[in-house]
Amino acid sequence: MLTLFVRVTSMYAGEGMDNHHFTEVHDIYVKDLKCKKVNVAALVLQGTEEKPIYNVTFDNVDVDKAGIGLGFSNTKTIGVSNCNWEVMLGCRLQPVRKMVYSINRFV
Repeated sequence: MLTLFVRVTSMYAGEGMDNHHFTEVHDIYVKDLKCKKVNVAALVLQGTEEKPIYNVTFDNVDVDKAGIGLGFSNTKTIGVSNCNWEVMLGCRLQPVRKMVYSINRFV
């Protein structure tokens, strides 16, 4: 059992906590991933106001059971297409500047 299925953050190892040096994260394409059970969240993107995560696409991602389906904060231009997951708590979307999505089934 996994805690997080896909997690991307621009604050690796505490970067930016005491300075302004953040990792720049962009242009990610995730396709054809499957998972049976995730304890916490299926898809998590955590950018910063200074360096949001951008241009990320999830295509054909299936999670049979997750506590939270999506958790996106400080992101731009996120695509979710043909993704299926059963969630217990729903979604948490914070300062998303633009989100393009197409979800076949949301249970």
